[in-house]
Amino acid sequence: TGLRKYRKASAWYGRALYYARELGAKAHRATVLNNLSRAQSEMGRTSRAIRLCLDGLKLRRELGADLPIVLSHNTLALIFNDQNRPEEAWREAAKAMAYARRIEDSRALGLALIPLGEALRRLATPEIRFGRTGRETPEAIYDAAQEVLDEAHLIFSDLEDTASKEPLRLIETKNEMGCLF
Repeated sequence: TGLRKYRKASAWYGRALYYARELGAKAHRATVLNNLSRAQSEMGRTSRAIRLCLDGLKLRRELGADLPIVLSHNTLALIFNDQNRPEEAWREAAKAMAYARRIEDSRALGLALIPLGEALRRLATPEIRFGRTGRETPEAIYDAAQEVLDEAHLIFSDLEDTASKEPLRLIETKNEMGCLF
């Protein structure tokens, strides 16, 4: 089952984390923490997942590694979207998007745009909007979601850019685009 797969992954990540700590390999430790956080989220351990991801993000900030920082913010967005917490998800995805634009990494940008589109879509739904007093109309939020997903679609369908030619990301993007309707 999926749960067993994530338990096994978590066990291996735990071993890798031990060795990364022993060696003082901060960059590797941050990567393992990021991956472990995603596995923990998939197992329903949200608080732990967020804490682990934030620990990895802190290490990445200490190292000044922009691309890995993008990936940490993106992972946080994915975790928050998984927990139907679009308010936090869109903020993290927007941070990932901003870093990706700054370092001009199209693949990282595309990765950030997918959860941003999902979070915006969720924000526009009546269940999430209930009790919120935002100035944005659901239509404006859906339009923004469509815009970022269109950009992700362009990135992952660009046959000239080998760094962003990822059919699975294109499927993810198209799937999320379909959820808008």
